[in-house]
Amino acid sequence: MNYKTHFLFLLILLLNSYIAQAQDSSKINITSSVGLISPQNSFKNAFSQSFSISSGLVLKLPKNFFINGTFSVNMLKYNQRQLDASSSYLFVNTTSPFIQSSLSIGKDLEIIKNKRLVFSPYIGFGGFMIMEPRLNVDLNKKVISKTVINHFSPHVLVGQRLYFNTKTKLLKTIFIDTFYWKSNLSIQDSKAQAFTFMVGIKINK
Repeated sequence: MNYKTHFLFLLILLLNSYIAQAQDSSKINITSSVGLISPQNSFKNAFSQSFSISSGLVLKLPKNFFINGTFSVNMLKYNQRQLDASSSYLFVNTTSPFIQSSLSIGKDLEIIKNKRLVFSPYIGFGGFMIMEPRLNVDLNKKVISKTVINHFSPHVLVGQRLYFNTKTKLLKTIFIDTFYWKSNLSIQDSKAQAFTFMVGIKINK
């Protein structure tokens, strides 16, 4: 097994262990957030910074540990960089649907008493789908058609959240979430990877 297989195996064992310990002391919170996805390195040559919307669940575990599951649907700005055999043109200034889900485990570290300010680092894994648009040009028929190539891939991630308890009924807990994810998937001759910056609210279920 390679290092990523070992990592996923150990993470799954940890998740199973903490779920078994959670029992009645666990607590579920709903999260909702908005922000930006910022592709990194050569990946940003084809995919540009884009708006992101995410929702998820946080399962509180004993000893301030937690499991966090998220799901997001986004539209990445896309500019094709490599020509296809079927076309002499590049498809630019368009969008590419991007769907991402992840599961992570972390620990809450209280910075200010009574959980007014909490720092929560985490690690995890997940998967995503990118729908890459393509142009098919038929010069004989003088027809241009659009197709989509679906890319699926797992990814690993590491991140941190900063929770702030406002003590108000409307926005009880707000948070800032930043994380970096990376995959071995290569699109337009670049590895898929990005930073994500989110601002959201946590709601007690």
